[in-house]
Amino acid sequence: MSCKITSIPTKHLRILEIIHEAVIISRKMSKEFIECYLVGGYVRDLLMGKEAKDLDCVCSYLDQFRIHLINLLTEKKISFKEVVYETFGTYMIHFLGEDVEFVVPRKESYRDYGSRNPTISIGSFEDDAFRRDFTINTLKISLNPENYLEVIDLTGKGLKDLKKRILNTPLSPDITFNEDPLRMLRCARFVAVKGFVPVERVVVACRKNAGRLGIIVEERIQEEIKRSLIADNYFRVLNKLGLLTILFPELTPLKKINQPSKWHLYNVFEHTMRIVECLPPHLKLAGLYHDTGKIIVNKTGNFHGHEELSYELTVKRFNELKFSKIEISYIAFIVRNHMVTMGLVFDENLTEKAIRRYIHKYRGYIDDLIEFSRCDKIAGGVNVNNGLFRLETFRKRIDEIITKRPVAIKLAVSGNDIMKALNIRSGVKVGKIKKDLLDKVVVNELENKVKVLIDYVISNY
Repeated sequence: MSCKITSIPTKHLRILEIIHEAVIISRKMSKEFIECYLVGGYVRDLLMGKEAKDLDCVCSYLDQFRIHLINLLTEKKISFKEVVYETFGTYMIHFLGEDVEFVVPRKESYRDYGSRNPTISIGSFEDDAFRRDFTINTLKISLNPENYLEVIDLTGKGLKDLKKRILNTPLSPDITFNEDPLRMLRCARFVAVKGFVPVERVVVACRKNAGRLGIIVEERIQEEIKRSLIADNYFRVLNKLGLLTILFPELTPLKKINQPSKWHLYNVFEHTMRIVECLPPHLKLAGLYHDTGKIIVNKTGNFHGHEELSYELTVKRFNELKFSKIEISYIAFIVRNHMVTMGLVFDENLTEKAIRRYIHKYRGYIDDLIEFSRCDKIAGGVNVNNGLFRLETFRKRIDEIITKRPVAIKLAVSGNDIMKALNIRSGVKVGKIKKDLLDKVVVNELENKVKVLIDYVISNY
């Protein structure tokens, strides 16, 4: 099954024309019947009408073809740069502003159950198609003279599945996922981000083989998660495919924990799914773990202090997934402090002093904490409009206070001034005194003048 394609961007068409010409020259100069095809995500995205990038080609007799392509580029005075990946038997040639990767058609053999790294050997173009993860990624565009720019569908399913937005595997999904479990995470991303619908056998195979995710290095798991956060329904998809409980086991117990109807319409798990659907990508992981500590109810009978346990569980899990210290620090900070904003919002006696303390303590995080609280309230499903109105009012008060008198303040005294006044040496005590002074200046308890501050230090320390 094939079709002709006419929608290739001009900048890429010129590159393909040169490869096409190199195929013709290679056949004339060689005894071999050299073939070359454009493959992979580029073909899929092009047929979907999306921006296509990452030019990957599969070519037979690649070593011979490469020589003729380089000679052609040299003859045409087209500058190029070549990188050879000997371990993988591939070439990357940069020309006309693009990286083009060339590989031979391959077949794969998985012999080690504890590894997703196959033994690779040269195969046919059919082998190369059927070794791929999904039928929609098996499509090829011919760069050969006999069928130039025709889309070749060797499985007979790729074009139909792409048209129907169906996600299916060329081989049995049990084989596909068992051999390379990372494909299950790619499945989740294709469903959540690209809108494909998995066929039932793919869903069943994901659930059956979910435990195989354990052989994937954490960095690859992390990469897939981050690439998928742009999709609001990503974690629901992971749950449907049976992968969520493997990746984030702390979420599973939340399915059985109900919440007080005064504040929440849903159980903790459903509330969690709803908040991550609402949050922007950079806050979704914090939303995912913000209530994991509510398992504390099984011991205490209430949720008091759940944010601290959520914080501990967050740090533990994202360390296991090998997120960076900076990423973990940010996610865990939001989790630990996600209750603070709404605590002030519903305080009927909220003072300007309290708001100034909030601004001072959480400066740099205020927008994120307020957005988190907004989605938390929406995901609660109870008295939503009232909560959002109060939150908006709180935001306006913050803006008014900052406009009236900026909270970012430089103390009029230094650590040296404090040491001299108290006749002490540098140390932790000096830092604590400076923090105390700054807190009091922020809320207008002390005037930010040298004499006032030094007199306070001498009187109280």
